[in-house]
Amino acid sequence: MAGQPFSHLKTDGNYIFGTDALHGREHLTARVTIAIAGWSIVQAHLGNAFAELIGGKTPVAMSMYAAFDSFAVQRQLLITAVEELLPKRYSEVFRLTLKVIEVAGKERHRFAHWIWGGSTDPKFSTKILLLVEPRHSWRVRVAAIRRAKGIPKEDLSFFVMPRLDPKEIRAYTADDLERVGRQMELAWRYAHALSDLVASKPKRRLEIRRALLAQPEIHRAYDEARRRSAKVTKADSKPTHRSKPARRKSVIAKHK
Repeated sequence: MAGQPFSHLKTDGNYIFGTDALHGREHLTARVTIAIAGWSIVQAHLGNAFAELIGGKTPVAMSMYAAFDSFAVQRQLLITAVEELLPKRYSEVFRLTLKVIEVAGKERHRFAHWIWGGSTDPKFSTKILLLVEPRHSWRVRVAAIRRAKGIPKEDLSFFVMPRLDPKEIRAYTADDLERVGRQMELAWRYAHALSDLVASKPKRRLEIRRALLAQPEIHRAYDEARRRSAKVTKADSKPTHRSKPARRKSVIAKHK
């Protein structure tokens, strides 16, 4: 995960959230657009992959794929189609590459759905971009409503609003945003490769598989999957030892 908790930075702890927070930070927000635009390219390539697999032959399936906004649902549809229609050696690499792509997607989702802000500390005001998940903001609002109950209106001018926990705010520097941009560029290149994988003839398909497995992130995921599979196979192959049933003692008395 890029960025770091706001609490890790030596600031005065003050912040501002909302569109006003973007003024003077355009050099940071411009970098965010790379992640957001890059994810659109990822989705386009993955949609092309689904069309090659099944959507072109079954238009209603393509319509169903397009109806889901959730990447998790689209990902599962893709994996199901790939496992049904491609040999295992390709479907496995396809699934692992999607897993790597999903990591980049999580960063993009923060920029798209979290609240943007900035530090009001002069030392950091133009150097970091802050993000906070909306649910944390809602929690602060609920705390404020509860705290304000019972306070006379004439005393509300002295009311102190609750604050966000700095640990729940993520801070991104320019370097962090550069890393996110590079990660997203890799993600859409991987998505493009997956689209080509399903559309290619066997020889080219094998070349793409090898090229994907040569990527460090995908290779690590592949090795990890292999290790897990080996452990399961080893556990299943262990003989089960059944204990011998204990002999029943005779309940019939011996007659002299």
